[in-house]
Parts: sequence; C-alpha cells; structure tokens
Amino acid sequence: MHIEIPDALRRNRMASPTPGMVAWLDSLPSLVEAAAERWSLTILPAFDGLSYNYVVPVIRADGSPAVLKASFPSIDFDHELAATRAFDGRRCARLLEADPDTATTLLERVEPGDMLQTLGDDEAEVNIAAAIMRGLRCPPPEGHDFPRARDWLADALAPDALPGRKHEMPWIPRALDRIAEIAADAEPEYLLHGDLHHMNILSGQREPWLAIDPHGVVGDAAWEIAPFLFNNLEHITKADKPSVIRRRADQFADALGVERKRVYAWSAVRCIQSAFWSLVDGRIDDKWGALVAGEALAESLDRRQT
Repeated sequence: MHIEIPDALRRNRMASPTPGMVAWLDSLPSLVEAAAERWSLTILPAFDGLSYNYVVPVIRADGSPAVLKASFPSIDFDHELAATRAFDGRRCARLLEADPDTATTLLERVEPGDMLQTLGDDEAEVNIAAAIMRGLRCPPPEGHDFPRARDWLADALAPDALPGRKHEMPWIPRALDRIAEIAADAEPEYLLHGDLHHMNILSGQREPWLAIDPHGVVGDAAWEIAPFLFNNLEHITKADKPSVIRRRADQFADALGVERKRVYAWSAVRCIQSAFWSLVDGRIDDKWGALVAGEALAESLDRRQT
C-alpha cells in the first residue's frame, strides 16, 4: 500500500505552520496504514482537492463504503469529533469509528456526494440548508467544552479588539453595538454545526442531503447562517450581491422561525469573525464575500432600527 500525500495539502498546511505540523504531515502515510489495519479497510485513491485534512474513500471488511479522515491533532479535532458524536447521524454523516489518540475517524460515505451548489437553484438551496440546520441543532451536551458564540462576541466588543481596518469600515462597530443589544435578550443556545455552507452539504442516499465536517459551536440559532450567506457568490455580479445576501438572510429567518434582526445581527458579526485575521494585518480585500455580506446585513439592521 502506497500512501501519497498531495503537494497541495502539504503547501497549504505549511503556509501557516503549527508546532508539530511537519511531523504530522510526515507521519500521515503510517497513520493511514495503521488505521486501515485497525479497522480492516481497503484504501482507494484519495479525494481530489485535499488542502486541510487527509480524506480518502475506503471499503470496509463487509464491503460497505466509508471515508477515512486523518486530522491534525488539536482542540479543533476534539470539537469536530464531539459534535459528530452528538449529532449521531441526524442530518449529518455518521461516525463509524474513531481513534482520538491519532485524530483519525471512519465516517459514513455520503454518495453520490454532489455539493449543494450543483443544484443551481439558490432559493431551493437555502430551503435545504435551513432544513438541515433545524435537524442538527440540539441542546449542548452536559459538561461540553465547545466554543461559544457569546465568548467570541465578548472578545470582539473589547475596546482594543479588531485592530487594522476596523475603523475604516464604520459598519463594523455599528454591527457590534447592535448585536450587544440583541444578544442581551434571553434566547436558547444550541449545539450548531459551525461551518454549514454549500460545500459542506452533500447529496446522499440515506437522506437526500447530509452535512459533513461539523466544527461544533454553541450559540444562538442565528449564528449558524452566515457561512451560507457569503459563500457561493462567485456567479453573482457585484451590484447584485447585497440583494442576494439579504434575500438569503430573510429566507433563512422565515424558514427557521428566527427574528430577522437576530439573523442580520449575528450573521454580520459572524462575517466579521470570518474576516478577523485578515482585518488584523490589513490583507483583506473589501470585495471579499464575508465583508460584502457583513456590510449588507449591517445596513439591513440600520434600516430596521430607523
């Protein structure tokens, strides 16, 4: 068995190296071979486009298909594993086996596995995503250590937070002020996927559409929506992007039974979070999807306030 690590995966992970990353990349072939022996797997050619984790289709001893995923050992992996266990196959790929010590998991293979964006109908895609959001969200497990949306918000509201271009974009402090007011309302918090967008929803057989790769975060139901708002905008003209983003946000609010002001506010703040590191060092382009979406949503908040 020859396991080859794609150059793109190595380049991407070494672009911002974490301590231990080189050793992990070098150990991947042996990790994958050990997992194949442990779980009696036949390894198939790896998926194309790997850039973060090593993910490969496999066949189990009983002939059933599955996916072997090798992740860098970290708190992010711990949260993903805990979230996958908590969702327990509800609207999400099932966990079949796990070895936390090596950060390897065996997962249900979602087939045919077409990404949601291939549907080509934006309104239908939002309805499907909203149904998955409703099916996934659940009370946080007792004693969990998932990150909380409110903790990030508290950090973002600190006076010295978000340096760089924060004050060049006046909608950012306005959105943070509004979310501070809205977040003060008592609303239930749920365990959420945390990164639910078009590329993390695949066509399946067990259910028509299933989510993959949950991050695991605890927060307001509206926190889940933003990644879907600012992804898959490449085919939309610059002039039309704000109206498409607002229409998606309104559609999610109605489908999920969440107040529109909460969707606008939490999603605007989530857009700021997505752009955070680029804002810190000033590398962000103001045409980038997260900032386009954040500004459109902040403007919608302003209009609802007046």
